[in-house]
Amino acid sequence: MIKAILLASLFTLLLLAQAGSAQDSLPKFIEGLQAKSTPSIDAMMAQLSPDFLKNYVLLHHSESLQSGSPLYPRLILFNDDASVLIGIDTNPKSGTYQTLEVQELNRSTFEYEFSRAEFDLKKVTAPAGQSFKADFYVKSCIGCHAGRPNWEAYPLWSKAYGSLHHSPPSAALTAENEKWKTFLDAQGGIARFKPLTDLAQMTSEKLSFKSGKLSILLGQINGKRVFIKAQKIMEAHPELELGIASALMGDDLKPEQFPGLDLSDANARIDILTRDTYQKNLKAIQEKLKAYTDFTGTGPNSYKLVDQWAFQFGMSQSMDLARIRYIFEDKLHLSLNFWNLDFNPASFQTQDGINGLTEILKTQTRNYLAQKYPEFSKYFQNKIETYTNEIGDSFSYEKAVIRDTSPDYLYSYDGIAKIFEKYRKTPPAVTCEAAFSSTPSTP
Repeated sequence: MIKAILLASLFTLLLLAQAGSAQDSLPKFIEGLQAKSTPSIDAMMAQLSPDFLKNYVLLHHSESLQSGSPLYPRLILFNDDASVLIGIDTNPKSGTYQTLEVQELNRSTFEYEFSRAEFDLKKVTAPAGQSFKADFYVKSCIGCHAGRPNWEAYPLWSKAYGSLHHSPPSAALTAENEKWKTFLDAQGGIARFKPLTDLAQMTSEKLSFKSGKLSILLGQINGKRVFIKAQKIMEAHPELELGIASALMGDDLKPEQFPGLDLSDANARIDILTRDTYQKNLKAIQEKLKAYTDFTGTGPNSYKLVDQWAFQFGMSQSMDLARIRYIFEDKLHLSLNFWNLDFNPASFQTQDGINGLTEILKTQTRNYLAQKYPEFSKYFQNKIETYTNEIGDSFSYEKAVIRDTSPDYLYSYDGIAKIFEKYRKTPPAVTCEAAFSSTPSTP
């Protein structure tokens, strides 16, 4: 009982610390609009820096309070590192046409803070000297977003123009381009779209690279957000640090890594969780494919997308995620809901087009170990790699790899454990109990 109370108290402190970090600094984007006395959303777009105007996605279907349709797609603008995302309703008849939504990255937690500017003064009263009413830390956004933007995983964004970036069937691509051309002919020159860079030259295929860019940027940020959560668990349970780190790095799990926990069912449960992860991913892909074919009007039997790549992107990383799920869900009773970016928190779709969540967690874990235990820095090498897409956008990302000169023993549990024992202080006598999060569903 005392242990449970201590752990519950620690969890409360962690939540308060996260809330405090959010309150310490207001989102700067809307503060900037206040300082400039920006009179309208259209005027705001004229003030934006060029990176926002070249980085955009258009959602023909919206899950937000802001509307989205093929003729009036919801507009999402983002800067070059996706630290600021701006949501704009483009339908003049919509109730949120004068409502600006902003998501801004908190670089200490790697969670996004949500704010809103309401320019419709028939609905709200603005402060003296201002043309809009600002709301910071909008609580109604937290339930669906959980600190991150909702964005579908690579390579299919079924709600956006430029839906598919992986050998789209010609019939579907033709149908989507026709819908895109209809939109451009009808709306492309109106005020909300006119400032966008090269909009008239865009095609569905080119737009898919913008969707892919957003996936890559948000994927990198999301990996750091998730690792911070995992790091807090390791800090709260130092006796499990080696085991949790091994799970995050995709290594085999050893009973001696997890004192106080029974891992006798590990092989059987990881096998079940691998299949369950794959099935959840495959279901998510199939649901997105149906939305895609409904939008393009090409029908589910017009091509064999599932045969082409659903297995690849459904199975990808399933084994690594299954190991993590086994430790976090089965043994620590921690939910992995909202570890991905998808609107469906039960999905484990984490592909970003380059690495995906599990590869980012490996890098973050290796960097963490190298900083905390200096001897690891001899064996882990942090590289900055660059990827350039087909429309000329370049991305840099971290990748911590094992040095070629590392001794073989580093790959074994015994070798890693020796380094841990060299630096680790005597851990407190605390066992893991279900005190941190909601209980996940068990497959």
